[in-house]
Amino acid sequence: MVTPEDFIILLNQPESEIDADQELQGCMLSEQSFNQQQLNQWRFAEVRFEQCHFKQIVFNQSAFEHCQFQDCRFEQCQFIDSNWQNCGFGQISWQTCSLNNNEFNECQWLHQSFEDCELNQSNFNHNDFQQCRWQLSQLSESSFFQCKMPRAHLQQIKAEKASWVECDLFECQIQQSNLDNARFLAKCQLEKAHITHCQLNSASFAEANLKEADLSECDLTFANMSQADLNAAKLHRISAERSIWTKSNLNRADLYGSQLVSTLWIAACLTGTDFSYSNMYAADFYQAIMGDNFFFRANLEQTILEDWQPS
Repeated sequence: MVTPEDFIILLNQPESEIDADQELQGCMLSEQSFNQQQLNQWRFAEVRFEQCHFKQIVFNQSAFEHCQFQDCRFEQCQFIDSNWQNCGFGQISWQTCSLNNNEFNECQWLHQSFEDCELNQSNFNHNDFQQCRWQLSQLSESSFFQCKMPRAHLQQIKAEKASWVECDLFECQIQQSNLDNARFLAKCQLEKAHITHCQLNSASFAEANLKEADLSECDLTFANMSQADLNAAKLHRISAERSIWTKSNLNRADLYGSQLVSTLWIAACLTGTDFSYSNMYAADFYQAIMGDNFFFRANLEQTILEDWQPS
């Protein structure tokens, strides 16, 4: 086991070789700077870092258990195949860091800022994110399971094939991002979310709660919105050709000026829904529940409106 004093000395010796499979446990490190070192298979348990600066540090196959990071800064660091258990992060800045293929279990994140970071193929299980921001970062093929992410802000991110399952994303903001083939499943909470100007080709929001959400100007081509609750949602000028809205609730939703060619609305709830100026060529409304909808100047050529049910 390494003492805190030895750890500080080790990480402040430039270009020195540090032994693998070491352990730092039960201590606090404050106002320290660490630069250009690699730690292989290290274990950190019940360690608290306060106001520390990590630059170009590589943590390879490391484990962090019940650790706390407060007012720290990570710059150009790499965490390779590392595991995090019951860790807390407060007011941390992550800049140009790589956290690919990491596992985060029951961790807490408070006011985090991820700028130009990579978190691809990482797993977040039962994590609590409070008002965190991701900008110009990558989350492709990462998974979030039962995570709390209310009011999260994601700007210009890449998250193809990422998944959010049973997550709380209330009032989150996702803007100008690539979310192709992303999944928001198992009644994912997206009420009052602002997801605008995003690529969501073949994405799935099956059974998601999108009440009063704003998905304006998104590309939802081939998207699956089955059984989603979009009551009073705003979907202005979306491009959603061949998307599926089966058994979804779009009462009082606004789809003004949208591209809805060859869409399926089978058994959907559509009362007070606005389709004005939309292109609904060959859309199918079989057994949809419809009442007092607006189709002003909508293209209804070859649209199937037979057998709809009055509300």
